[in-house]
Amino acid sequence: MSLTFKPLLALGFIGALSWSSAVLAETSCTASIGTKDAKVLVDQCIQISPATHPPCNAQNSCDIIKEEITRGCDMAKSMGGQVPKFCLTASAPQAAPTAPAATNSSNKPDVIGFQSPSKNILCIFSNQVENSGGGNVACQISQFTPSFDKAYALSRDPENRSCVPSDLNLYETSVNSQAGQNSCGIIDLAQTMLDEPSKFSTLPYGSNFQKFGITCLSEQTGVTCKNTAGHGFSLSKAKQQIF
Repeated sequence: MSLTFKPLLALGFIGALSWSSAVLAETSCTASIGTKDAKVLVDQCIQISPATHPPCNAQNSCDIIKEEITRGCDMAKSMGGQVPKFCLTASAPQAAPTAPAATNSSNKPDVIGFQSPSKNILCIFSNQVENSGGGNVACQISQFTPSFDKAYALSRDPENRSCVPSDLNLYETSVNSQAGQNSCGIIDLAQTMLDEPSKFSTLPYGSNFQKFGITCLSEQTGVTCKNTAGHGFSLSKAKQQIF
């Protein structure tokens, strides 16, 4: 939606390291590759990490930061749409193989979605999202009056000082989520609809859309999505909620 895409979907994060300062100084990313190169990795990590408290800190090891970048890139790719260029380049930690992978429709994520009649809300379902238990939905709202304040926005992405309430436009839940999630979206879901228009439809008001153990209801007041346990989110121009 970050799926805040620092999407979609109760996501864990790597805990803070408990090493002593001496050991940390020897193994930090800054100590390993220098301040300039470490900053590049940290900036990439902050941009792509789906975690609420990402390990994007130059005092962590480069391997930890690279693993988080890889995880974020893989998740962004699975949601479809555009991803940062560093996720696709050979210099990125998660560099693609030199030989192009064979095209196989059976390997593509089973992604399908809908838009609200007003076209203000767009949702994508996927069954291949990390840690989602097999089913996930991410919805992006275009025009809205934010229901959350600046402090809350920063709590979703404390390393990204540009995360403001008006950017909290990506909402997610998975089949196993204990609560809905929201984030400052880095994924343009609309691009996925443009790329695969046959997989999207307009969901009429009063209609349900069910997929992968998640149900979304389209109403004139907005869209509500939740899993079988009742956890998810509700979106409208006037109010956004996670539960």
